[in-house]
Amino acid sequence: MFVLLAAAAGTMCAAEIAETKYIYATDEHEFLTAAVERARKRVHDAAEAVVQKGDRKSARLEQAQAGLRDAAKRKSAYVQATNRAFWGIFLLGLIFVRLVYTKGGVRLPLALPSFVSAFAGVEGGDARDVNATTAFMLATYGFRAVLTLALGREERTGMSNFSWEEYRKAHAKSFEAFEKDGVLAAAVTSVNSARR
Repeated sequence: MFVLLAAAAGTMCAAEIAETKYIYATDEHEFLTAAVERARKRVHDAAEAVVQKGDRKSARLEQAQAGLRDAAKRKSAYVQATNRAFWGIFLLGLIFVRLVYTKGGVRLPLALPSFVSAFAGVEGGDARDVNATTAFMLATYGFRAVLTLALGREERTGMSNFSWEEYRKAHAKSFEAFEKDGVLAAAVTSVNSARR
């Protein structure tokens, strides 16, 4: 288990060093970060102007918000597209773990859900037993998630630009149709009855 955790931590550290050098320390990333900050300033200034005028809506504010979304998406797309260093190093770590752990698996402190253990578990073992590949992936992604939050690099996740409010607004007609037809209420009722 120690070798597996050391391999996961080493993989994550090597990937972070490579990403820092090839993504976060580049002029392109600096330019995109500055563009996002300029767009945030425009949104802030437009929002202050709306408050001063006492208006409810402003075309300038909407344009500034659209500009901020666009700048944030460009920065996120750059980071995600150049995120190949992690995947290359992750594959090397995975190969190393498969070479070291040729038989058996690793026992986790908790049991995985049955649909996960069906393909990640070891045959005939305890529900907490998983193969070494799955344990390596869980450990690496766990370490990476903690480091991502610690370094403030949330833009490399796919959900960094997602907003439920914007999604609901964009699909308002569909939600209204569901609510009007009673489909949404029926779905919620069936889910609640299944929980009891």
